[in-house]
Amino acid sequence: MAKGKAILLGLVLLLVVLFGGVFTAKAEELVSTTVIATANASTTVSPTNTTVLASSTASTTVKVPGAWGLWWSSLKEKVSLLFTTDPVSKGEKQIAFAEERLRVAELMAASDDPRAKEKAQKMIERANELIQKFAEKREKWEEKQDQRVEKLKEKAANHLLRREEVIKKIEVKLGPEKLKVMEELRLQGLEKGERLLNAINNEKISPEVKSRLEAIKVRIEEQAKEMRGRVELRGEVKTEVRNNEENRGERRNDRKEEIEAEVEVEVEASL
Repeated sequence: MAKGKAILLGLVLLLVVLFGGVFTAKAEELVSTTVIATANASTTVSPTNTTVLASSTASTTVKVPGAWGLWWSSLKEKVSLLFTTDPVSKGEKQIAFAEERLRVAELMAASDDPRAKEKAQKMIERANELIQKFAEKREKWEEKQDQRVEKLKEKAANHLLRREEVIKKIEVKLGPEKLKVMEELRLQGLEKGERLLNAINNEKISPEVKSRLEAIKVRIEEQAKEMRGRVELRGEVKTEVRNNEENRGERRNDRKEEIEAEVEVEVEASL
């Protein structure tokens, strides 16, 4: 069994080495988009700093990875995690990869290309998958009980807040249908985040870290409560609209029967 696994890992590594040059070139295919950024700030003058004297609006070109670039990034992530045996190191990588997915999602949401906006949701889903796998292995990376583990917990908690910020930015750019899907995705992430924070905020950490995690936990719980309310309200409105449509349909059928009766009377009278 161990020999078969070693052969499999060797083949994966060989493929990465052989085709790395090709896919790296493909990964450089990028989708460019122009984002309008407004700066309202004053800064002090220094040799390494540019002073901003007044508000300004500038066009900045940002680059979003194309399909090949995203595929290559995903492959590298999977190979890297596959070859990482230390639970804490693997957890650090999972959070780092999830953060990168959020960064790409934010760029995609700012794009003028509708296809890029659609892919932003996929990036959020992938980030959620990484954090879910991170949570599933909690018992393994929590065994060490050292400073690395405490920092890992803080990174995970900060990622949950960062994800909320990114999703909020994406939501304002979505149409009604896609917004509904994103809200449901956001609620799922928040509920899993609540469970993760409840699990890691325990006696195995220092009081200082515990206090910071508790503050983040309160914020996540508040946002989860808000999202549950929004999703429930959307469901209630949808039910109300559906009922109104059914009532209108019944009224139309009643009116149709009335008109048919009137027409029959007119026809009979004309005979």
